[in-house]
This record gives sequence, C-alpha cells and structure tokens, in this order.
Amino acid sequence: HGHYAYMNLIEGNSVNEIGISDFWGPSGPGNIYFRNRVLDTESSDGISFYDHSTLQCVIGNSCVALRDADGNSYDNLEHGNVIDGTTVWDNAIDDKDLVDSYYLTSKPDYFQSISWPIYGPSEGFTEKLPAQIFFEGGEVTEIIDAKVVVKENLSVYPNPFNPVTSINFTTHTQNSSLKIYDIKGRTIASHIFKKAGSHSVNFSGVNFASGIYFVKAKSDNNVMTKKMILIK
Repeated sequence: HGHYAYMNLIEGNSVNEIGISDFWGPSGPGNIYFRNRVLDTESSDGISFYDHSTLQCVIGNSCVALRDADGNSYDNLEHGNVIDGTTVWDNAIDDKDLVDSYYLTSKPDYFQSISWPIYGPSEGFTEKLPAQIFFEGGEVTEIIDAKVVVKENLSVYPNPFNPVTSINFTTHTQNSSLKIYDIKGRTIASHIFKKAGSHSVNFSGVNFASGIYFVKAKSDNNVMTKKMILIK
C-alpha cells in the first residue's frame, strides 16, 4: 500500500487476491509480481489491474484469472502465468526459463526439504510456505520426507480469565488428550484428539469458583501443564 507505489518486488507469496492499484488511483510503474500463488476461493478475483496501473510485470504466477478490471491499464508484461490451470506465455518472448528468484541467490535454509522455488509454471503451486506451516501447526523444527514435524506446545489465553479462556494445543502425534483439573486434582473437563496438528478448546468457568486450575496436555511422548487463574 501507499500512494503511487512503484519499483517493488512482490515474490513468493500465497494470497487470496492481488489487486494492482492504489486507494487513490493507479500503482506506479515497474512493480514485479513474481512466482506468487493466488488461491482459488469464492472471494478471489485472481490478479487484477485497476485505475490505469501501467508498466507492471506479472510473471510466473498462478491464479484463476488475470484481467484488466476497468480496461484502462496497458503496457503490462504478462509472461509464464498459470491461469486457471493453463500456462500462458508472451509470444513475443522466446525465453521460457524463469529465474528462481529476483531477490535470493539460493534456497533459504528454512525451506529445508520443501522444494524451491516453491511456485512457478514448472514447479506447481501445491505446497505450503514455511510461514503457513508455522501459522497452522506451530514452529517448524524439521521436515522429513515432506512431512512437517512441528514443535508441540500448549498455551492459555487470556490468563487470568473471566469467565472464558481459549486453550491451544499443538501435537505431532495421532492420539493425545487434554484434561483440566481443579486445585484438589479433580478432573473437571476432558478432551481426546485423534489427529495431529493444532487444537483449540474454549473453557468456561461460569459454573466454577474463582481460583487456580491446571490444564494438562498429553501426547504419545510428551506431557505439558499450564496453570490457569479464574477471577470473578
């Protein structure tokens, strides 16, 4: 964002939509949109030019549509984009061998065994970015045979709480449990999870007295405990 933004590189992102324009009018010239994936969702319009946004470079992206929304954008370079499953090249350009990156000289270490470049007409657009893996499942600690192993964690927020708090638990094992105890060690709530990944449980203290409670998350090879404080 920003008034008449120009000469920017937007590379390697996974997004719902790319709108090339400015709140006040057109985007400035020389912006490069390279190797991005625009998700195919009900709300997505793909990649769109708006408001006389000219001299843009859209290369090696994937989207359901690439369009000039109002018919006033021109002199834009569109090359090697996968549009609704079909790779579309600029016939005036013989070179169809896209560089890996306009910014990086080699694969980042945090990609580990994820393929890189991750998006492009010859690479496909199916894998998740490390940032998405982190967001959905916790910290990426290692990737083995393309299977993500996440760091197990347990969090409670807000804490102290009144009367409801959210308990978030991440595990990489198939079978795990989460139990809540009062200060006397009595179980007052219990949950069983059959899948690995991130789980969220809302705990309501409406029917319980103010005081200290404990939540314990247990997986095949790990036990984590957090103290919770209910204040009414």
